[in-house]
Amino acid sequence: MTKLGNILKKTMKLMSLLALIFSLYQLPAIAGNFSKTCHNIRLEDKIILKARCRRISGTYVDAAVSLNNCIDNRDGVLVFGGHKFSLTCRHISLLDDDYTLLAQCRRRNGRRHWSTLELDEGTTNNDGLLQCN
Repeated sequence: MTKLGNILKKTMKLMSLLALIFSLYQLPAIAGNFSKTCHNIRLEDKIILKARCRRISGTYVDAAVSLNNCIDNRDGVLVFGGHKFSLTCRHISLLDDDYTLLAQCRRRNGRRHWSTLELDEGTTNNDGLLQCN
């Protein structure tokens, strides 16, 4: 093999390794866990999740997402994959850990039920943007 061939082979190995490292770096964004890369997490107007989130570059930016676009009330239980939970839930807040949502939600029978939802399970920091999975 020529010297140029060896250089190309080593370059391809390096590129493959870099691609693997980059994909592993992105893994937390796919899985959720926004609280690992965001701080100053808070709720505004009971439904807007706000935080300072790290970008891939390492800088931090202000980010926000409406939880009404992500969360549903299913018979008194908060779940991801729905919307407008705040229409049937009240006393909406974050627990002291800053990523567990707490609300008292109406059930089909009209009674209210306290429910919690781990926001890390369905909320992602995607390069400084908060998103629901």
